[in-house]
Amino acid sequence: MSLKAIKKRQLILNTAIQYILENDLNSLTLDGIAQKASISKGGLLYHFKNKNELQLAVAEEIINEFLEAYETIVENEKGSGKHIRAFILASQRDLHAGARFNVAIQIMQNSNTNITEMYECLMNDLLQENDIDASTVQLIRLTIDGLYYSRLLNILPVSDRVTDEVIEKLLQMTRKEEH
Repeated sequence: MSLKAIKKRQLILNTAIQYILENDLNSLTLDGIAQKASISKGGLLYHFKNKNELQLAVAEEIINEFLEAYETIVENEKGSGKHIRAFILASQRDLHAGARFNVAIQIMQNSNTNITEMYECLMNDLLQENDIDASTVQLIRLTIDGLYYSRLLNILPVSDRVTDEVIEKLLQMTRKEEH
C-alpha cells in the first residue's frame, strides 16, 4: 500500500473513531464517514468493503493503540506489579482521551474475532502476574471496567479529578510495602 493510501486509510479510521465518540456506533454509515473525511464513498470502499469491515478495523486500531501504550509503560515500570500498573496507566490515558476503548468494546460485543482474543490475552496476562494476588487484580480490572462503563452509559460519570484519585488508589494496591 502506498504512503498516500496508508494516510487515507488512517484518516478514515480516525474520522470513524471520532464520529462514534461524538455520536454512537449504531448511527455510523459509510456515506457519513466519507463525507466527514472529505473523500468519496468509492475512496472509502477501496479501503473498507462494508460497514462491518470498517468497524472491525476501528476496534483493531483502538486495541493496538492501547496495547502499544501498555507495552511502553511496562518497559518503563520497575518492580513487582508492573504489568497491572501499566494496564491502569494505559486505561487512565485512554479515559482522559475520551474513553476510545469503549468504542472497541462495543464493536467486540457484536463480533467474535481475533480482536476479542487480543483483549482476552491481555487480561489473562494480567491474571498470571504472580506477585499480586488474583483477587486484587480482579478488583482493579473491575474498577477500571466501572470507570469505562460510567462514561459509556453516562450513568453518574466520574470527573477526571475523581478518576485520577481512583487510579492513584489502584496504583497503590500494586505496590508492595517495603520495610
